[in-house]
Amino acid sequence: MSQQEQKSKLIERINGLVENLGSSSWKIIDLDQFDGKIYREKVYCQQIEGGKYLGLYYPYDDISFNPEMNQWMMDCANMWFRQINNIIPSIKSGSCFHTFPKYFNIQRTSKIEGEIGKIQPGRLMTNSAICIRKSNSKPELPEQLYVSIEFQDTPTDDIKQIERDLDSAKSVPLIDLAKLNNITEFDFCFKFPKILESELNSGKSKVLNHYINQQNNWIKNTIQPLVDDVLKNHNLKINMIYL
Repeated sequence: MSQQEQKSKLIERINGLVENLGSSSWKIIDLDQFDGKIYREKVYCQQIEGGKYLGLYYPYDDISFNPEMNQWMMDCANMWFRQINNIIPSIKSGSCFHTFPKYFNIQRTSKIEGEIGKIQPGRLMTNSAICIRKSNSKPELPEQLYVSIEFQDTPTDDIKQIERDLDSAKSVPLIDLAKLNNITEFDFCFKFPKILESELNSGKSKVLNHYINQQNNWIKNTIQPLVDDVLKNHNLKINMIYL
């Protein structure tokens, strides 16, 4: 098999695993889902970053692999998941994340027409994300940033002490949340996989470069224009940080 064929096969494998997340929780013990090999007691499951935004929960949101051999392929999987779903994950230990505050005030929707809803504490959903998408109710409007939040049905000030998921969750425009909480600046952070000099001509480097180039194009063509727009029209500064 040529190097180009190997590259295409690996990309197809990675993309397929990512695109089928949520369809099944079935896994074989000690089987690496990337290369199809058995590694005795060396395989573990890792959640895809930001999966909860799409309603993915364990064991439907993870991939089993040998980190000593194939962590780089998991990095590629996370890059692809971000791109096809237009998300910036919330988990700060990941390879891409944002620094929007975890705790904030939210404004509830009033059940009485014309009445302003009450303000109460809320927080980011764990392993969720900021997403770029159109409004569900007004699809004719341009894409904007949305963030997944959760809150208690009965307002409480002690949500920082609650470790479980809160009672309710929804996706809200990030601009509205930032204005309500006087947030004027935060970061989008990106960690790119490092390619060793000894690997420059390897099949691994070619696959990594494929996903890195795709991510660069995604940042340039999708993320950056929206970041520029929110600064110009809403005075909200999002710093693009490359780690």
